[in-house]
Formats: sequence, structure tokens, C-alpha cells
Amino acid sequence: MSTLSPASPTRSARATLTTDGQALSGTTRYHHSGSACRDEESHHQTAEDEAQLPTTPDDDPHLLEYSIPKVVETLREGLRDSCNAAAIVAALFATIEAAMIVVLKPPTTTTTPDMVGSASSTTGSANATTLLLILSYVGLILNASTIFSSHLLINRLGKFSFMSKGVKPILTNSSVRSARRLLGCYSASRKVWHILEFHHFSTLRAGFLVISAQILTFVWISEGKAIVIISTVTALFCMIPFMTIFF
Repeated sequence: MSTLSPASPTRSARATLTTDGQALSGTTRYHHSGSACRDEESHHQTAEDEAQLPTTPDDDPHLLEYSIPKVVETLREGLRDSCNAAAIVAALFATIEAAMIVVLKPPTTTTTPDMVGSASSTTGSANATTLLLILSYVGLILNASTIFSSHLLINRLGKFSFMSKGVKPILTNSSVRSARRLLGCYSASRKVWHILEFHHFSTLRAGFLVISAQILTFVWISEGKAIVIISTVTALFCMIPFMTIFF
């Protein structure tokens, strides 16, 4: 007659340990898997939050790739060439004015009684010389100012794309029709731009008028009637391009 023998305590404990170990291993794997999923979800959520953050113009990486419109670029190149030529012409005019000052500046002499009578007869010539000296000094200052304003304009034109990278100009019919206003729309400071441009062209034109008046004055006081007439007519004819600025 067979009898049932109780399970061995060692075998039972081993089975229990094996079962507990498998359960513990499964729990550990589940815990690690859940942590990895949570970390991945947190990473994706952080990336989405960063993508949804508003960007400022200073943080925009595409600003360095900004280029101004083709029409504005053409106007910029033309104005830069004009400023270079104006600076060269103004330097030439300033050299002429400085030479005129050296030639016309009278030497310092002591007046004697014998010179009083002759001085009264040369009053008109002295007045003309004084006028020429005044025009020479005024022309020298104007042309030096033209050179300086040309330098400032060329410097700003060289940085034109950089200064206008964050500007969103509001273009109107009047701004598109005028090259000066169109360039001002893409400038960082429209007011400063207009002041510099106005000063540059004003001093350049004034310097041209002063040196023309100098030449005519010198001809009137030192040459005969025929030369005076021909020189005056020629000067008036040469003023035609200057008059076009009023039209």
C-alpha cells in the first residue's frame, strides 16, 4: 500500500524562491521599461515646448542670410559710386581753394605816408581780393565737409544690409516713386539717413557754386571785356546741369 510522502522542505523553498525571483525580475524589468518610457515622453515634451517658444529677431539664425531687394541694391551701388566720385571732386576743389588762399593772402606790411595816395586808388582791387579770400575760405570749408559726409554715407552704405536686416519697411506709392525715400525705408535710422544725404549734396552743390563765383570774380577784376563776356556766357551754360535739381 503506497503512502503519500510530504513535499520536501528544500524543494518547496527552492520553488518558492524561483517563483519569487521570476516575479521580482519581471517587476524590475517593468519598472525599468516604465522609467524609460517616461523619460522618452518627457524628452519629447521638452522638445515640443522649446519648439513652441516664441523667437525674437535677435535669435533668428536666418538674419545673417538676409539680402535687400534688387532695386534697393542697385540704388545703393549707384549712390556709393556717386559718393566716391563726389569725395574725389571735393578734394580737388579743396586743393584749389587752399592754393587760392596762399596766392591771394596779402603780405603783412607797414603803411607809410607815401603809400596812402596809392592805397586809395587800389581800393576796388583790395575789395575784390577780400571777396576772393572769403569765397576761398568758404569753399574750403564746404568741400572739406563734403568729403566727411561722403565718408559717413559710404560707411553706412557698406553696412546697409546689416542695418536693415531687422527692418520691415512699410512701402507706399510715394516711397517707391522716390529713390531717396526708398533707401530711407531700408535704413536703420531714416531721419539720420536723410540728414546725411541732404548735407552731402547741399555742401557739394554749394562748393561748386562758390568755386564758379571765384573764377568769375577773378576774371572780372583781371581780364578785359571780351574775356569777361565769354567767360560769363560759358559759366551760365555750365550751370544748366545744376539747374536740373529744381525740376
